[in-house]
Amino acid sequence: MDSLTKFAVVVIAIPSAVALLEHALNKIGGGAFLWRDKECMPRELHTASIFMNEEPISCLKPIPIHGQVDQVFHTSRGKLIPLDTKTRAHHSIYESDIVQLSTYAVALRQMFPGMPVPHGYIRTVIVGHGFKSVRYHRVKLLSESQVVRIATS
Repeated sequence: MDSLTKFAVVVIAIPSAVALLEHALNKIGGGAFLWRDKECMPRELHTASIFMNEEPISCLKPIPIHGQVDQVFHTSRGKLIPLDTKTRAHHSIYESDIVQLSTYAVALRQMFPGMPVPHGYIRTVIVGHGFKSVRYHRVKLLSESQVVRIATS
């Protein structure tokens, strides 16, 4: 294959194939790719795969934790990113949201050792008459010792 043909394959054929694949996946998957675009999902989540979806998580150490995480994304760099959705009147996040997500992160680190959980997202949704507004808030998670202190106080 000469260099012009290789160039045509890289510049034309591969992007066209990717576009066709995304179109087929949108039809099959009920528009999951379109949903990610429509909500202006952060790039790191948009390019990640869904690792867990509304699944129970639990651990016994350092404290007993049992809950159900909304979603956990797995990035191409091997990180787990927990996400919790809140329906609210305003795009606000509260300390209790960060504590909840941080508690999930403690359980995830115990369940999947070696997979870092560096931060999380709170997805706030406002639903009104004829509209829906969604925002993703990247949050710094509390440390394991902070979660333990809050849980045992």
